[in-house]
Amino acid sequence: ASDVYKRQVHLAAQDSVAAAIELLEQASELLRGQANSVQALRVDNLWGELLVRDGRDREGLERLLSVEERAARIGLSGQRVPALAHAAKAYRRLDRPDSSLALLERASAVWEAERSIPTDPLWREMRGSLGSRIHTDWAVQILERTGDPQAAFDRLQPFKGRTLLERMSGPGEITPVSADFVSLDELQRVLADDELFLDAYLGPESSLLFAVTKDEIRAWIWPAESGIEDRVGLFHDVHQIPASGASSSAEIDALHLMGRELGDFLLGGIADLVQASGRVLVAPDGILNLLPWGSLELSGSGSDVGTITLAERSISLVPSATILAALRDQDAEGVRGGPTRVRVFCEEAAPDGDTLPAARREVDWLLRSFEEVTCAPAVGESLGPLHGWRDQDVLHFAAHVRSHDAAPWQSGISLGGATQEV
Repeated sequence: ASDVYKRQVHLAAQDSVAAAIELLEQASELLRGQANSVQALRVDNLWGELLVRDGRDREGLERLLSVEERAARIGLSGQRVPALAHAAKAYRRLDRPDSSLALLERASAVWEAERSIPTDPLWREMRGSLGSRIHTDWAVQILERTGDPQAAFDRLQPFKGRTLLERMSGPGEITPVSADFVSLDELQRVLADDELFLDAYLGPESSLLFAVTKDEIRAWIWPAESGIEDRVGLFHDVHQIPASGASSSAEIDALHLMGRELGDFLLGGIADLVQASGRVLVAPDGILNLLPWGSLELSGSGSDVGTITLAERSISLVPSATILAALRDQDAEGVRGGPTRVRVFCEEAAPDGDTLPAARREVDWLLRSFEEVTCAPAVGESLGPLHGWRDQDVLHFAAHVRSHDAAPWQSGISLGGATQEV
């Protein structure tokens, strides 16, 4: 049964759905006497998912609901959540939106109750992706059903804000988070009149963009995450290629064209809000963290203005609406109560032995620009938990980093001849 399961996973990845379903039937037959085993539940879960993918929604729904009921009986939440998420998709395609929303709500409750159990970072990332699917699908359906962007926005804020806080805690056991997460009204209260806040959520079925100003909110439904990753990934890669000299003018023109096409694709529905803004605040998601937002342009179609260039506005990236509102409230209340406190870590030699003169210049600039700057020696420095530096306003690292996109917890900062994982 295990070999059959592995073969059908490979076939499904190759888009041979019909062949994969046939193999799953064989695997299920082999496991008939072990219906409540983890292996049998995994087989039936994937079988139901593929039936839905193949358009056989009623068959898939019956199998997925059976998986959820059996998994609930023996306490296997890891099988319940995907079964509920795919069953909700089947109900949606069968034009039963109330049933779909009810299953997503149940899936969210199960995911919420069990999210702190896995301590392995890779497993936690997989659980996080599943949570993203549930909540993004939920918000999209709320938006389609009610046309109320505020309800969808408020539904997603606890998920995004809490997930970020848990990631910041690093590997190991998750400390329960009991933070208050911002609502739309609270966010709008801290925005300036000329500010535009963009909040993005990427999902496997649909993605969402919320555009928020002091007085308005709009929601824009994007395609699935895979379609956005392809376009943004290509744009990012092209920006890494240096100009070739003689043809640099043509290359720059091509970049402007790509930036305009991508800008219209992502922000075309809110061109008037971008035009009216002086500052754009972005809470990105997934690959959008790599997007050079200042390189985007909008054709201005449908308005009385020409090309809109984001580079003409001040652009800032923020982790989430909740963190933005918290920082603004701290500033308003004078929590810091004095000069900005900066702790600097400077690595004056790269891991390969080359010197890093620019790192020293960064430190010198900070010493000239701020009153309270302390320099921590990089050599032999152990970073330790970030909460040990809560008396600082800014931590500045003048050093090389190692980025690991596939396993972010293995990324690190090079200090003292060794890479400190963060």
